Amino acid sequence: MIEFKAILSVEAAIVAVERNGYALRYVPDELKSEAVCAKAVENDGEALRYVPDELKSEAVCAKAVENDGEALQYVPDELKSEAVCAKAVERNGYALQYVPDELKSEAVCAKAVERNGYALQYVPDELKSEAVCAKAVENDGEALQYVPDELKSEAVCAKAVERNGYALRYVPDELKSEAVCAKAVENDGEALQYVPDELKSEAVCAKAVENDGEALRYVLKKSLFISIAAKFGISINIKDPNAKAIKAYAAYCVQAGGVTFDGKPLPTFEELGDERQACWIAAVDAI
Repeated sequence: MIEFKAILSVEAAIVAVERNGYALRYVPDELKSEAVCAKAVENDGEALRYVPDELKSEAVCAKAVENDGEALQYVPDELKSEAVCAKAVERNGYALQYVPDELKSEAVCAKAVERNGYALQYVPDELKSEAVCAKAVENDGEALQYVPDELKSEAVCAKAVERNGYALRYVPDELKSEAVCAKAVENDGEALQYVPDELKSEAVCAKAVENDGEALRYVLKKSLFISIAAKFGISINIKDPNAKAIKAYAAYCVQAGGVTFDGKPLPTFEELGDERQACWIAAVDAI
């Protein structure tokens, strides 16, 4: 255990930051030399926040972002060179949010989304090429939400749902083919809630339930619901108010497009909690 209060000399400071870079926060300013700061950020890039501005040299900043790309937020704008920014996003794609727009080249953006697909939200629209968007969804299918509609090709959408089936909610209806929907539910059965009714074939529904038995609640056609439940040995009792409530809530979710009135994702029946579940059970029991 480091006694940070005992940092009273340069030697003690070096020992402390070598063991834990974040210890730089406890080093008195008069003991913070460039050498001490360099060792600290080499050990923990986040320690750059405790480096005095006059000691934030290009070399110190480069060491910090090489250790942790998000340390770029503590680099002064005048030291954010293309090289430093490239190092930062290569380490952590999410650091793209701290790259000045004038330094966001297609190459830098491509590196960022390769590391973290979610970084696509920080890519300027004019740099969102099909290639950059494809790299983003290959890393994280959910990045599809940041792909402009005009770049949502069948190929890009297929890559997204293959990576993360739940990304189907961001696929435009006109691109929801049976093949795309099948890929999505194979990856995540819960994605069945975003499959249009006309594409809920026996094959697609079976793939979804095979991946996640809970997906059965999104099978709204009674005969199909019963046959798939039997196929996978799932015990059901449609007379049971709880089962009816789950089915009714699933129908509501599908009709609402999976979102609340203000555009937020609807929770699953289990996530509603006992009180709200009881409301749905009471509602269907009254019919």
